[in-house]
Amino acid sequence: MWVLYLNDMRSSNIEILVPVARASTKEDLKAFVARNEVTPYDDGGWGKIFRQGGPLEWFNRPYDFHEDRHFQDVEAHLERIREGLLRLPSID
Repeated sequence: MWVLYLNDMRSSNIEILVPVARASTKEDLKAFVARNEVTPYDDGGWGKIFRQGGPLEWFNRPYDFHEDRHFQDVEAHLERIREGLLRLPSID
């Protein structure tokens, strides 16, 4: 499973990426982003690039140079954790 992470322009922590959508493939997520992109517009207070009223309206677009942060393969992370290649502290 792939997850799309974007930053919410309304957040006080705009630099933090949050999960906004999931799909079977990275390509499906990229197509989802492309379907929601529109000509940039100003809604009277915010500059936006995604369709008004759409699921991505309040998010900034993913940047090509941070593609690995915006599109993440969750199953790959889980496999690396299982194999001990990615060590995360347990909270248990």
